[in-house]
Amino acid sequence: MRVSYVFAENVQVWYFSQLPSFPPKRYPQNLKPNVRIKNASNTRRVKREKPRSAPQSTSPSLALMRRGANLYWREAALVSRGANASFSTSRIYGKPLVTVFPLASKDDDETNKTKAKSTALVQRLTNGALLRFASLNFELKATVEAHREQGLQSLLIAALEHSENERKAEQTKKMATQTLLEFPNEMHAIKLSALGASFNESLCERLTMDIAEMAREVGARGLCVDAEEDFLHEQVDAVSMKLMRTMNTKSDDGSASRNAAVYKTYQMYRQDSVEQLKRDIATAEREGFVLGAKLVRGAYLNADKGKPGVLFETKEETDKSYADGLAFALNKIKEKKNENAPAGVKILLATRNKDNIQSALGHSEDVQFAQLMGMDDEVTLSLLNEGERVAKYFPYGKFTETLPYLWRRFLERASFS
Repeated sequence: MRVSYVFAENVQVWYFSQLPSFPPKRYPQNLKPNVRIKNASNTRRVKREKPRSAPQSTSPSLALMRRGANLYWREAALVSRGANASFSTSRIYGKPLVTVFPLASKDDDETNKTKAKSTALVQRLTNGALLRFASLNFELKATVEAHREQGLQSLLIAALEHSENERKAEQTKKMATQTLLEFPNEMHAIKLSALGASFNESLCERLTMDIAEMAREVGARGLCVDAEEDFLHEQVDAVSMKLMRTMNTKSDDGSASRNAAVYKTYQMYRQDSVEQLKRDIATAEREGFVLGAKLVRGAYLNADKGKPGVLFETKEETDKSYADGLAFALNKIKEKKNENAPAGVKILLATRNKDNIQSALGHSEDVQFAQLMGMDDEVTLSLLNEGERVAKYFPYGKFTETLPYLWRRFLERASFS
């Protein structure tokens, strides 16, 4: 099999001149109902599924989901043979497969690293997941254990979004609570859209509170309320603050643990993000609870761009917003240390940016780092070597359930790097 590749910003395109024939004899149970193989011609046919109700701009089309399923077992063959292949799309059999990889920018010294060294880094952080960026249900335990062996925490989230009825919202809650019981010493995340936020706010709030109480009961290392599209922003803000007021209380002596019980996610590509972070820190200080702040740049650019006054127009503005918000939160932590008082804010720094990471080093009691699973392994390794706490974020679920997340990662790396 001949392979060639090119670089284009943060996207790596692999051309396979001949794909391996890999008709598996046995399927994992969660994939068996969805995939059907025709006999000898190496073609694949997939049963049509009802499209999800997620916004069309952030989810792959049904055709793409079918093609992804068609390629799944070929992808599994490549991964099992050690190739760096993960999320692929193809218009027809034999056309180029497109795979997203975390590559350095053109002006970054990492660009000049040898291929052998990069391969060694990937091998050291092997997660065992066939999709590399997400975990299928049957491999979730092995993925978490692989992270533990390497000194990493897992940040787990069920790969369900935009539930359209109560039954599916309850199903998401069931998945989340089962995962909390199975992995109580890890970090976990939830999306309010999967818990009914778009059609029943009271149901969403009740289910979210049930999950948060379960997380506190089992001693989870933190529950992150993920940010989503702009139309859910106010609801995510309100529910997150209510959870933190209830769950992020200090002990009787005024001290706080290394992790916040609940983290609110701040998308720093939003024009209001820095001011909102400042207001929330002031609110937490005034009301006496700990603010958990997960800082991300944002993953819904293609859904929300073009809306006036919502997002920054350039990456440079987003980078400045991220740096300003981080600097403000770190200054608050330093002020409390100078007063010999516990910090009123705990930061989960979800970034690969070296400048942001460098500025936050040395605050291991109050700052934890996170990167996406399958990406930025060299950054993760350097943080581990510094003795910092690091988590790898990844969704889990059925193959088709993980596709919206994988599609956003593709768009993010292709257009916002």
